[in-house]
Amino acid sequence: MKNVALIGMGENAKNFYLKYLKKHKINLALVVDLESKKESTLKYLKENDFNNTKIFTLEDAYKNDEYLSNETASNLLAICNLLEITNIILGTNAGAHHMYLDFALKNDINVLTDTPVLTTTDMSRNAINKVKKQYYELFELAKNSKANIKVMNEKKYHKGYEKVKEVLSDVVSKYQTPITYIDIFSKTNNSLKSFDNLYQNGYHFIDLLSDLVKINDILDSDKITSGEVYTKVANNDLNTNEEENYHGLLSFYNEQGNTITTANLNLLNSNRDDIKQERINIEVGNLLTIQVHSYQTLDMIEENQVGGKNHFDIYFFRNPITDMKPFKIIHISDLYNQVEMEKEGSYEDLAKEKFLNDFLYNKNCAGDILNQELSIEILHACIKGIYNNYNHKNKVEKIFLDNEKPFINNENLKKYFKFLEKPMKNDVVNEVTHYYNMYQLNIKELYVSNKDCYEVYITIDDDKKIENGVLSKNFKTKIAAFCYFKYLVYITKNKKMHKIIKDFERL
Repeated sequence: MKNVALIGMGENAKNFYLKYLKKHKINLALVVDLESKKESTLKYLKENDFNNTKIFTLEDAYKNDEYLSNETASNLLAICNLLEITNIILGTNAGAHHMYLDFALKNDINVLTDTPVLTTTDMSRNAINKVKKQYYELFELAKNSKANIKVMNEKKYHKGYEKVKEVLSDVVSKYQTPITYIDIFSKTNNSLKSFDNLYQNGYHFIDLLSDLVKINDILDSDKITSGEVYTKVANNDLNTNEEENYHGLLSFYNEQGNTITTANLNLLNSNRDDIKQERINIEVGNLLTIQVHSYQTLDMIEENQVGGKNHFDIYFFRNPITDMKPFKIIHISDLYNQVEMEKEGSYEDLAKEKFLNDFLYNKNCAGDILNQELSIEILHACIKGIYNNYNHKNKVEKIFLDNEKPFINNENLKKYFKFLEKPMKNDVVNEVTHYYNMYQLNIKELYVSNKDCYEVYITIDDDKKIENGVLSKNFKTKIAAFCYFKYLVYITKNKKMHKIIKDFERL
């Protein structure tokens, strides 16, 4: 028997998760919500016949904490054990996701989360990097947990996109030719700035882009090992309430540095509730072009036709040398059986139901966070591109595909740490900061007056009263200290992490 805990009663929880649980007669054993929402949540549950559901509340002051307190986590775990909770679904705001994902993994309870998995309302460089570090912390927890995190993205189970990926995989494999071009266009109504739009709606398309790019992994010589993103947004003023559009130009390279795939990512706001548009264009050299056209409105048009609520067509243009028809069109209705077509809701709703079925019944469910490292790397580079726009920097951001783990968590580095008192500003002689992938590295040279010497070291994410000094060395002369300072600046700016570790080990 499945006993589900629903954390948060957001719109998606009410509009989809509760309806799904009721329809399939799955026991909603527990709801976790804020103390301020306790009465309204109880009322809503009773109105919808969830009369036996228990409720656990969290004080509002802790709603966006990074972790649950030990006491709260202990109390919540006791209730989960008592109710024999088998699955957790997150339907709360994204600011609370990390603490509940952390809780679920540490206690071996499978958890499903909406997008954004993690987010920030602070567009500082440190906040953006912190989100990425949180992802990697969850990766490490997931690797060592009996549970897993699934990220709800209905495009994983959308039969139209499943067909696109199936055809692409066949052609890439058979003709040993990579996907060379991808263009993704989405236009929906939202009131989000471009970075919020990327974290939420945009992540679905970034994850789709990642899935398409990874099809090239079939070919060893054209496997993607690095990439770049150049970003532009429609409005660079953070102080306005106007919606913003995201435009990204992406390039993906193989190990030799050759360009394998180029891509465009365009996420636009329609300012209209009645319009939803998606257009995808994919090229496999001169062998195959696939176009997805989905133009939906709320007008009274036949639902599978252009403008209908379920419109989704796939065009295939093939080179005659492939021994396939030069042109073929597939309508979304061609991919579903009569029973599925007669169900209420959209084809996306059917995809979400399939996703939830697989999650709850431990089938081979898509959307595992451990398979989304490329998606997260692309997202991080795009978000940094928006940061550059806001700060008037015309800069290309790198996509890191070697998946190096956070510096601070690397066991190979801990032996080099030397915890130091944070220096007063007037003691610092020289200081340089590098933003290395997801971490901030500070190289410092300072004068220690009570020892009459100079000290040089690296700190990582310098935001605490006690610094973690790496490669700390003392010098009697200023010139010697400065030479060592310049060396540390060089290696942290120009070398990859695994090479820096080797330098640490030689010293």
